[in-house]
Amino acid sequence: VGSTQLSEALDAVTNARVIGVVLEEVAAVAPYFHAHILKFTGDGVLAYIPPPSFLTANDNAIDCALTIRGLIRDGVNPAFAELGYPPLDVRIGIESG
Repeated sequence: VGSTQLSEALDAVTNARVIGVVLEEVAAVAPYFHAHILKFTGDGVLAYIPPPSFLTANDNAIDCALTIRGLIRDGVNPAFAELGYPPLDVRIGIESG
């Protein structure tokens, strides 16, 4: 959320580092919820969670989303604040077909 404003507030190299750190953190969290990264979409990530069952896949998706939100809020933002970077927010969508 707000990646355009972020890119305008930071120089290109710093913006690329910030986005890169966030994407790396999200990619590191995803396997804990049986998620597979399909692709990176600029400042986003598209992941797939294969279902051992429909309910388990949905539970994993929700748990993963909440963990990513907490990671950004409680981990990434405090670290970025120490560096003088603006706080980040995240928008997470879940499609369960």
